[in-house]
Amino acid sequence: MAFAAADENSVAVYHTNVLMCIGTDFALIGADLITDPARRSEVMERMAQPGRQVIELDQKQINSFVGNAIELQGRDGRLLVLSQTAYEALRPEQIANIEKSAALVPLPMPTIEMGGGSVRCTIAGIHLARRPD
Repeated sequence: MAFAAADENSVAVYHTNVLMCIGTDFALIGADLITDPARRSEVMERMAQPGRQVIELDQKQINSFVGNAIELQGRDGRLLVLSQTAYEALRPEQIANIEKSAALVPLPMPTIEMGGGSVRCTIAGIHLARRPD
C-alpha cells in the first residue's frame, strides 16, 4: 500500500522502516505520520488483518527507532529484535502485548543509530525453503 508520510517537522519519511514493523500477530505503526487521513484509515484497517493487533507508536517512539524492529523466527519461537533505545521507548502495556507473540531481544546499537538507522537496517530477511538434509 503506497502512502505519503512525514515527521513532526513535515519532513518526508524516507522509508517504511522508520514508522512500522509488521509482525505475525502484531504491527507497530506510527500512524500519525501518514499524512492523508483517509489513507491512514485504510492502512490501519489493513494492518489489523488477519486479526493482527495494531500497536500505535507516537513520534517520540518513532524517533527512538521502535519502527525499525524486526520479527525473526528462532528455534523456540518468534523474536522481536530491536535496539535498546527502542525497547526503552516502549510503554509497559506495549511490551506486554508484543510478548504475547514474540520474545523481545533488545540490542545496543548506538553507532548505527547516530547515522539514522537501527536494528532492521542491519538484518536482511532470508525467506528460502530449508535445504533437504
